[in-house]
Parts: sequence; C-alpha cells; structure tokens
Amino acid sequence: MKKHFISINTRFITLLALCTIAPMLIFSFYFYSYERSRALEQYRRESEINMSVAIKNIEYYISTCVSSARTVYSNPDLHNILLKGSPQDFVSQEFTEPGRIFSYMQGIYTVAPNARQIRLLSFRLNKSFLLITNTLQKSMISLNAAEAERPTFSEYTDVTIEPVHPMSTYGHRTYYSSGSLDTEEVFTIWLPIYSISAEKQLLGVLSIDMPATFIYDNCCLAYKEGEFVCIVNSDGEMILSGAPQSGDILLSDPIVKKLLAPGHDTFHSFTEDGVLYLKSSFPASYLDWHMMKAAPDASIYSSTDLQLRFLTTTFLLGVLLATVLNSLTLTRLTGPLKKATRYLTKAKGKSGDFSKFQLSEYLEYRQNDELKMLFDSMQEMMDSIQHYTIRQYKMELLQQDTELKMLQAQINPHFIHNTLQCLANNALANNDLAQYDYITALGQMMRYAMEISQTVSSLGEELDYVYRYFTLQKMRFCSSAEFKICPVYPRLFLLPKMTLQPLIENCIYHGGVMKKTDGFIEFTAETEGDFFVLSICDNGQPIAAERALEMQKSFSMQKDWFVERYAQLETASNYRSLALGYYADGIPREHIGINNVFMRLLFQFGADCTIEILANDHGGTTVRLKLPGQPQVSAPDTIYF
Repeated sequence: MKKHFISINTRFITLLALCTIAPMLIFSFYFYSYERSRALEQYRRESEINMSVAIKNIEYYISTCVSSARTVYSNPDLHNILLKGSPQDFVSQEFTEPGRIFSYMQGIYTVAPNARQIRLLSFRLNKSFLLITNTLQKSMISLNAAEAERPTFSEYTDVTIEPVHPMSTYGHRTYYSSGSLDTEEVFTIWLPIYSISAEKQLLGVLSIDMPATFIYDNCCLAYKEGEFVCIVNSDGEMILSGAPQSGDILLSDPIVKKLLAPGHDTFHSFTEDGVLYLKSSFPASYLDWHMMKAAPDASIYSSTDLQLRFLTTTFLLGVLLATVLNSLTLTRLTGPLKKATRYLTKAKGKSGDFSKFQLSEYLEYRQNDELKMLFDSMQEMMDSIQHYTIRQYKMELLQQDTELKMLQAQINPHFIHNTLQCLANNALANNDLAQYDYITALGQMMRYAMEISQTVSSLGEELDYVYRYFTLQKMRFCSSAEFKICPVYPRLFLLPKMTLQPLIENCIYHGGVMKKTDGFIEFTAETEGDFFVLSICDNGQPIAAERALEMQKSFSMQKDWFVERYAQLETASNYRSLALGYYADGIPREHIGINNVFMRLLFQFGADCTIEILANDHGGTTVRLKLPGQPQVSAPDTIYF
C-alpha cells in the first residue's frame, strides 16, 4: 500500500508546532503575569524619576531667579538708590540711577532668560520700573498708577508664587509694540526688598513674570499620550494642567484629597478602578505645589502587551523560517559585510585620502537590495569626507583672512586719530590755536562717528558733534554764520546716533546758510504734551511749497510701510534687514539722508513720531522732529563745547 505523500516542510512544521505550542502557551501566561507586575513597578519608578526631574528643573530655575534677585543686598549703590528719602532726590540725579536699576533687572534676565517681564516697585522713590525682556523695553512710571494687588511679606526671605494668569503691562506705556496687548499666560515670582539696616524696612517688591509654557514644557517629561498631569497646591486648587484631559482620566476631588492626605511621603501612588494615581511634592518651602499624574492601565501595560504579541509572533515566525532561511541569508549577508569591514579597516589607515581607494574596486556586489544601497552610501560617505576635509581647510584659510581684515579695520581708525593728534600738537607748538581747534574738532568727530558699537546717543553728545561739524564747515566756506542753541535743553534725551548731522548738512548745502553774511542755524527743544519737539531753523533758502508737500507724502509712505511691516520684526536683529528692504520696495531714493533719519526714529520711538519740513519767517527752512516721551533735564542746563 502506497503511503500518503507528506512533504518534509509539512512534517517539520507539524513537529515544530507540537513541540512549541504547549510550552509557548505556558511561557506566555507566566511571562504576561510577571511582566505586568514588573511593568507596574518599573512605571512607578520611572514616573517618580521623571516627575522628580521635572520638579527639580522648575524649582532650580525659580531658585536661580530668587538668588539673582537677592543680589540687590550685595550691591551697595543700588541699595542706596532704593533707600533715597524722596522721589525728588531720585529725579534730580543723573540718568545713571534708573540705568543701574534697569541694569540690575537685566542681570536677572541674564540668569533667567525665560522671563517675560521684570518689575520693581520702589516705595520710597514712588516709582515702578518695568523691563520687557523680549525687546528689552524699559519703562518707569509713578507707583500710584502701577501698583496693583500684591502679596504681603514679613521677612526678606519670603517668596510668593502667583498662579498662572494673563500677563499685564501693570499700567506701563510701551512705545515699541504694534498696539496689541500680549495676553500670554504667566506665573509670577514675588520677592520683597528690605533695607539691610536694623529697622528692616520694606523698600520695594520685585516681581518676575515667567511663561506658563515653561512649566508645561517641563511637565512633558512626566507624561505621555493618554495620561493626565497637573499641578495643585496643598489646598487641592488646580494651578495648571500640563496635558490635555484624556477621555475620562481626570483627577476628581476625592482622588486629590486622598493623594494629599497627611502621613504620605514626598512621592505617593495607588491604583483605583484601573487607573494609577501618583503624587510628587515640591521640596521648596515657598513652592507649596504638588505634581499629580493619572495613568490608565493601557498606558502602563502597553509595552508589556506589545512585547507579548511581538514575542509570540517572532517565535512562531522564527520556528518556520529559521531552519530554511537563516543559514542561506546569513551566508549571503555576512560575506560582503566582512569584505566591507576589511575595506573600512584599510581606509582608516589612509589618513582621510580616499580619492584613490574606491569600495567598488575592492568589493563586487551585484544584488540590487539594501546592502547595495549601504555600500553605495558608504562610498558616498567616503567621498563626502574627502570633500569636507578640503572644504574645511579652505574655510580655515578664509577665517584667517577675515580675522586679519578685521584687525586691519580696527587699526585704521586708531591710526587716523593718532595722526590727527600729532598734527594738532604741531599746530599747538606753532601757536596756531585756530588750526589746533579745527584739527581737534575733526579728531573728536571721527572718534564719535567711528564708534560703531554705540547705536544711540544723548542729545548733548549729538549737539557737541554737530557744533564741531558746523565749525569745520565755517572754516571751509570762510563764513561768518552762527550756530545758535537754546541754553536750556534736556541733554539726557536719547536719540539714534547721527540723527542731527544730516539735518544740519541740509541747511548748509541745500539752504546755503554759509553763503549769507548774516546766516545762522538755530536749534531749539521744547515739550508739547506727551511729546518732545526738536526744531532746526535756518535763514538760507526756503523750501518750495510743492517740494515740502512731496517730502511730507514721502514721510507718510515711509510710516505706512513701517506700520505694515513692523509685525515681521521678532528681534532687534531684524531691524537692519527690514530697513534695507524699505529701499527695495520702490520707495524714492531722493533725500535718502533725511529718509534714513526718519526710518531710524521710527525704529527707536515707534509710529507716533513725526517729521515736518516747512518754510519759516526768517526766509529759510525749518525741520521739526516730534518724538514721544518726556525727557529728563540735566543739571546745569547750559551747553559747553
């Protein structure tokens, strides 16, 4: 009797199935039970570590902010400013006093770069100082208009954290925003500033607005999709949620009270209704917070279930394929790989020169598969390394050349200044005082103009510069014209550097002031409401009415362009590219000097500033700059050149 045909593959598969299915079922049951228990314990440990890391990150950052803010006690000058007896003492001093306060606030921002706003309330000075960090805007107003509800303190070590709330300007007026109030959510760190004397009087309060996203980002370490994480205080009140609510996974009031029950350690957890609840407390005394987490079983055992399915599938496939395919596949794969390994070993000794050492000459692989792609990529990588080595060498040469040119650019201004100083000394030695004055004025002008690191200057520095410029022009034209300056003006009002010089130059070259025997240029400064007005008046040639109207239209187009594109600015580094883009949009290039002045004023003061050109009663032209802001008058109010 002929036996029924049964293939070897069928016999092998049947025997393999009988020998593996029963042990596999027993193993799977044991593995699943053991792994679930281990996964739960491992998940607790990982959650404790992740929540601890997130808490330490938040606490460390806040502690760093607090430590930086308390440097006021090691800064005698700043401490003495806050100790002043009255606001009048503060206002009558030089501009360095508010500058020191803002420098202290900027120091805090350096340590805490995530801070959005830093505000200092000084009770003795009756002032509120605000630093908006993303644009480094500074504002100072009276305390009555800025002080809102704030915590009370009893010791200088007190720290209060205000929960998440919309960010506010606290009554300060900013001139750099596009008009929309930033409603970003923040939490506020409050710290008192006490006098270091025996009385321990409260001098002020410092607040630091931190973005809520800082806590959200740190909470990301403690949860994954399908879980719920939040931060609550000891009363069970929700501070913020670090993840959106997932289905029915919520932290109800009974659960929160159970987690906050007395007697628990810093980290506590329990399981209820298929959900694991965990709590980790903030160790800092001034951070009365607790991070809580809810994780369903699916989130805890997902990896265990996946491992079981993967293990079972892999085991079955391995039994079916290992015998037939493994030996053939391994032989086909390992042979070329061994050759490739020997190729890389030899290539390593070539010191980066692979131009004459190709993989295709050493290894011949005819199959069109992943190994072919790997070997081709390996050869491309060798070629890229060769190209990168050459490119890196060229970049190093270019860097050396750039550094040399930078050194030369630094040497040239010093050489010119030293040369002018020698000429001035020779003139002085020859008792030629007029020539000495001219050369000295030119040297001081060049030093001021070549200082590229300074972008803004005080009104006093600008007037000193244009006065010397006018003096040199008088010498050039042999003119008797005069430059008149109102004897009372605010020297400390800040302007973009080189704002006045193009306007004086227009009076000389377009107005022809130097050609008149009684020619003059008169500068005045005055306040109009909330604006500060600078006027430059001459008795040269009056501007035509048509030309004045054309210039005003140009200024209007320039302001409209600025307002339309101001939203493109994200940082101060965009200013230059935006200004260059203005002249690429088809705006006329005539009178580019005065258009450039107006553009820089728009960047400095915002869209509220204006410029006006008109004929005056002296037979000449007047230019009026109307700038927002109240200047601080220096003492004494007399100019000296």
